[in-house]
Amino acid sequence: MKLSLRTLFIALLLISITSLLLLGSFALFFNYRLAQNQTYLLNVSQIENSRFMISSALSSFLARQGSILTLHNVSEIANLPSRQILEQQFDAGLKSLKTTAKYYPEVNKVLQPIQMTYQEFLEQDQRLLTLMQSILTVQEQLQTQAKTVDDEVKNVRNSAEYINGVLTLQNNLSVRQLEKLIHKNSNATQRNQLNAAANQFFNSNLISAVSASYKINTDFVTLAVLTHQLAQESNMDALNDLKNNQIVQLNETIRQELKSLKEKLQSAPNLIPVVDKMSNQFNLITDQLIAAPNNMFFLRQNYNHQVIVLQQTIKQIQQDLSEIAEQFKQLDTVSTQLKTQLLTTVNQLTVKNRLAVISVVVAFLVFMSVVGFFLTQAITKSLNLLISAMKRIAEGKGGLQYRLEQGRYEDLNQVIV
Repeated sequence: MKLSLRTLFIALLLISITSLLLLGSFALFFNYRLAQNQTYLLNVSQIENSRFMISSALSSFLARQGSILTLHNVSEIANLPSRQILEQQFDAGLKSLKTTAKYYPEVNKVLQPIQMTYQEFLEQDQRLLTLMQSILTVQEQLQTQAKTVDDEVKNVRNSAEYINGVLTLQNNLSVRQLEKLIHKNSNATQRNQLNAAANQFFNSNLISAVSASYKINTDFVTLAVLTHQLAQESNMDALNDLKNNQIVQLNETIRQELKSLKEKLQSAPNLIPVVDKMSNQFNLITDQLIAAPNNMFFLRQNYNHQVIVLQQTIKQIQQDLSEIAEQFKQLDTVSTQLKTQLLTTVNQLTVKNRLAVISVVVAFLVFMSVVGFFLTQAITKSLNLLISAMKRIAEGKGGLQYRLEQGRYEDLNQVIV
């Protein structure tokens, strides 16, 4: 088949254009994959940002819980940071993580346990606040009742000291009168009678009433000490022992002592109303300690129980935080693996693109070299034939009948002819 140089040059031009298009296609494909991987890297960065938002919200939650545990009274609850803001921050992190989880099943697998643990954490956080509020309320009630009992005990002790003082004064006056009568009467019989009267006086109820009032005063001091122990006892067994084996027995002893004091003061009717008032105050103290609804013993029991529940809640919160921390580790592992995988893919794409470009360029150069070589050979051969023929004609060795040998290329054949 005869070829023309023009056709050959057009073919070479088309091959060159095709090669350029191929190189451009490789470049576009490479840029597309790079942009795709850049999007994936942005998604991985979004995972890290979401984790940071969630971690920051959890840190704020922990700071708020620390503030809850250090509250001193119920009124301070209003000064706590808003929980709603912290929830919004945590939910924003979860929402961002959910968006990324659509593209990565590994992230979605870690996200679900985080959501479940977070809901448990929120419940325990609310429970912590409720328990602390209840504990502070009970604590204030205990302090109020302890102060009331202290005031009543002081009133009873003042009454006992009043009785003691009145009786002591009366007894001292009686003793002095007896001493004067004994010294004035020189008759032995009269002195004996006066001595008998004095002995009867010293053995009378009024003298024993002084000792009884003093004993009551001492017992109420002991009761005040037991009241403070009751308000502060954190051990349930010790609390029950304090009530059943100390306070109840002491209350019964005081009740009997008041009854006995009233009987001994029959000869001093002006002091009986004072004893009645002491008995009423003592009944009020007994009610506030162990008898009435919401008494100190019941409040302390309730306080101790809520403290135990609070400790359990704190342990559960710590467990939830440990689970979230473990899930964060898994999320970090997934993020690191995805980042490493994407970077490896980018490196592989770069190498492949470089090899493809080099291969196309080398192939094009080799092809052009081969084609150029054969083309040069063909043109050189035809020109050599023409030159040789022209020399023969010039030397007179050929005539018009001399014919040149034709080659493969039509253009050169036309020149020869």
